[in-house]
Amino acid sequence: MKGKKSYGSKDYHIIVLVWSLFFITSCNITKMVPEGRYLVSNVEVKVDTKDINDSQMSSFIRQKPNDPKISLRVYNAYNGDTSRWIVKKMGAPPILYDSSQTDLSARNIRIEMANKGYLNAKVDTIINISGKKIDVTYNV
Repeated sequence: MKGKKSYGSKDYHIIVLVWSLFFITSCNITKMVPEGRYLVSNVEVKVDTKDINDSQMSSFIRQKPNDPKISLRVYNAYNGDTSRWIVKKMGAPPILYDSSQTDLSARNIRIEMANKGYLNAKVDTIINISGKKIDVTYNV
């Protein structure tokens, strides 16, 4: 048949491996998070002016959220063993919340707003903790 791609046994094994990783670690993305620390789950910027959109200010955020789809799951599945090729290629260590990075992000957003002419701009940081995950919202 033309146009139909057949998968070799190597492709099949990789697909099975990836799906197995999802199932093994599906409920445990906080596995490598130490006690008293939090995994950055979501970071959001909300700007209340029409002249500037939220995505323009997102570039000033110091801590980006973790990608729970693949990279963190692969990292956790192999307990952070970076000598494994799959961890090197597809894994990423957990990004843990750091309040100093949050303060620096708020400061950077305030400076950028001043540069855009909003000299009295205020940035409120809202932290929402759920289990070992944390969401950060910057209200400008």
